[in-house]
Amino acid sequence: LDADGALHCPWPEGGMPVVREAIQSFVDRLNAANGGELDTQYFPQGIAQDLTYHPLGGCVLGEFTDALGRVPDHEGLYVLDGSLLPGASGAANPSLTIAAIVERCIDQLIVEDFLA
Repeated sequence: LDADGALHCPWPEGGMPVVREAIQSFVDRLNAANGGELDTQYFPQGIAQDLTYHPLGGCVLGEFTDALGRVPDHEGLYVLDGSLLPGASGAANPSLTIAAIVERCIDQLIVEDFLA
């Protein structure tokens, strides 16, 4: 919250070069293995740094939220999505990582916030 009480969720910068390099490496290895090439219709400038592949972060677990995704001082407000992760998870598609974290949070939230 800022001084006026408005909710502010900063988006961390600086992680995209690592992600772009990892994606480029994967595409290069994939193409070398099968003789393919990157489709320039959809990626006219190649694997660009200004393209957001799977944005993560913003409401990081344990920093912006508590360890279960609760937003402090906002009873009943939970963050249970990819914004809990602090950055790239290393997975090409982070959906299963996000699902596992959210499932863990929900299991405990049900016990603590709804069955207590």
